Amino acid sequence: MRSPEWPPRQPLPLPDAEDLAIVRSPTLRASIAEVEAAVARIYQASSGYNPKVTISYTAQRYKQPLGVPFSTTVFGRPQTIQAAPFTLSQFEDELSLRQLISDGGHIRQRILQSVSAARATYGELLWRVDQMRSQVREAFIDILEAEALLGVEAEAERVAREHLKLAEASYKAGVTARADITFARTPVARAETILASARNSVQLAQANLNRLMGVDPTRTVAIAKEIPIDEPPGTLDDLRHLAQTGRPDLAARRDERDALAHAWDAAKRERAIKLEAVAGGRYVGYTTDEALPQHQGWSAGLYASYPLVDGGIINARIAEARALEQGAEARVDTLAREVDAQVVDAWLRLQTARERSKLSAAEVADAAEGMAVAEGQYKAGVNTILNVLDTQVAYTRARAGQVRADYDVKRALTRLNLAIGR
Repeated sequence: MRSPEWPPRQPLPLPDAEDLAIVRSPTLRASIAEVEAAVARIYQASSGYNPKVTISYTAQRYKQPLGVPFSTTVFGRPQTIQAAPFTLSQFEDELSLRQLISDGGHIRQRILQSVSAARATYGELLWRVDQMRSQVREAFIDILEAEALLGVEAEAERVAREHLKLAEASYKAGVTARADITFARTPVARAETILASARNSVQLAQANLNRLMGVDPTRTVAIAKEIPIDEPPGTLDDLRHLAQTGRPDLAARRDERDALAHAWDAAKRERAIKLEAVAGGRYVGYTTDEALPQHQGWSAGLYASYPLVDGGIINARIAEARALEQGAEARVDTLAREVDAQVVDAWLRLQTARERSKLSAAEVADAAEGMAVAEGQYKAGVNTILNVLDTQVAYTRARAGQVRADYDVKRALTRLNLAIGR
């Protein structure tokens, strides 16, 4: 992904808009942080294989003031003895080393669990990126569709005004009644209202795109008129297979299942004998008014442990891990079925949209021809203004239907590509 420019190029290409949306999305930033945390957990799990070195230093100081005198008998003679004051400083250094030799593969399974969990988190990130790209594409489609419909409604207003002028001219020529002018004014007012609504639709579509890109919703950003959308390859069966193997969210669910399978295996390996090599050294010294002996020494050995009686906690952990793994397997199967249904649904909607697009083009041609015939008949005085206005409404509806049908094809293509993980 390229680093997006800001302010963006005008008109804004679709790839630049997608990059802006991805970089500025707080949801994706949170997902990236989740991936980084998952990677850190891999290093946490693998640290069990590394040697553990601990060093400690302790220093203490004691000061004994002049003691209280006390009486005693020495060789049958009474004596008064008083303890002399003294100061004692003690310091102690200790170094210990522990190295795991064997744990029955428990740490290895925890590492594999962390790796699979990190892959699952990364797959979720990729799926959110795909969803963001699809949302931006649909926002582009919405803007271009709204602008095209605005053009249709502007044309409808122009035609309505021409029909009003035609009615006024026919009345002045004495061909038609004054009521035709009244009838012709109603479509003009209606066209002006619809035109205002179409302008608002453009602004709403622009605000939605700006929201995705993290831009001020009121800012107008000119976008490129071309939307590059790939045609899905192959037949429906090919697309269903592609989705099952290429959808990041489905791959993430499989990785999550694998992580829980490793957790189950790790729980079972808690019963293994754990063997560690242990070594250390200790030095104790004193500083007093009188010389005291120093102490130092070292030790080394092997430390073995086995959970002989654990109160049943290991069995409980094994049962829990197994249940979680079975639940993850069920979630994989559920999502696989949902993905297959999404692909079939998106493919059928694409076929329907394409058929509707073909039919709408023929409807526009028929409506244009009908309006031209009605206008000619009205000018010849053999038709009414109401029929002319009806043909105008039919033509406008046909034009708007064609615009919606054409952009529905692009929208259906976008959703099908998302469904198959492209």
